[in-house]
Amino acid sequence: MIEIFDSRQHFYKGNLHTHTTDSDGRMSPEDCIEAYRQQGYEFLALTDHRKLGRAYEDEGILVIPSAEYDRNYLDKGGPERAYHITGIGLKENILQDNAAGPQWLVNEIKKQGAFCTLAHPIWSLMTFEECMALQGYDAIEIYNGVSEVYSGRGYSDIYLDMLASRGIYKKITAVDDTHFYDRDVFKGYVMVQAPERTWEALYRSLMEEKFYASQGPVITRLAYDEEKVLVETRDAAVIRFMSNTLYDGHRTVYSEAGELLSEAEYPWGKADRFVRVEVEDRQGRKAWSNYIRRP
Repeated sequence: MIEIFDSRQHFYKGNLHTHTTDSDGRMSPEDCIEAYRQQGYEFLALTDHRKLGRAYEDEGILVIPSAEYDRNYLDKGGPERAYHITGIGLKENILQDNAAGPQWLVNEIKKQGAFCTLAHPIWSLMTFEECMALQGYDAIEIYNGVSEVYSGRGYSDIYLDMLASRGIYKKITAVDDTHFYDRDVFKGYVMVQAPERTWEALYRSLMEEKFYASQGPVITRLAYDEEKVLVETRDAAVIRFMSNTLYDGHRTVYSEAGELLSEAEYPWGKADRFVRVEVEDRQGRKAWSNYIRRP
């Protein structure tokens, strides 16, 4: 079988979307870094709006220079909508003109070799056609903490699966988008498997999809071959194998009463082109794999 993860390598826990008093967050950068360090995070991106976050490193945490760029269409007399895009690992700040469109911004982020993510498109009320038309970005936030706990629109899994069903595969992240540091903190993160905790190594692993997103559940193994997809996890109540097939009677595996799942297998369906694994624990928290393309 093709193994997605290497059992000899460490998983680094990180949050890729965070705000501080440098823009509209409620906590100083110093206190934010310390809060995440105390929760066991090993890397962090300070993505203040239109302002490049600082680089910082000690033996406990790596802070990656990053920023979020945005435009909210709230005063045009039409439907409210927005676009928000993060650049992780930027070398310099991007001077965003208010008239600049999202494609220009994606291009500017990728010119710097940064990791480019479309943030909370459901919260932003972006249309599916807008997500399809945008080219060159790396990832979509499947879960955004502040968008869920304050606005009820934190999950973008439907857009991700619709894009994948049309052959557009985006990497999958979960983030806090922390602003208030109460209900919106320590909610979503990525677990990145890399040989060392440097941005260069983390970036390679992100681009190679050597990571998974989570709200709490742990994925220990992902593997696949021409016959099936295999996942190993810890204490799962439900495991789902999401694909482009509309109806699939064996897509979801439930734990038996009083027991929990540690693994599950999914045989490729006749029409399946991809599978995305979703693990859910008893508290309803989820973990998500990236898309596994059928060999």
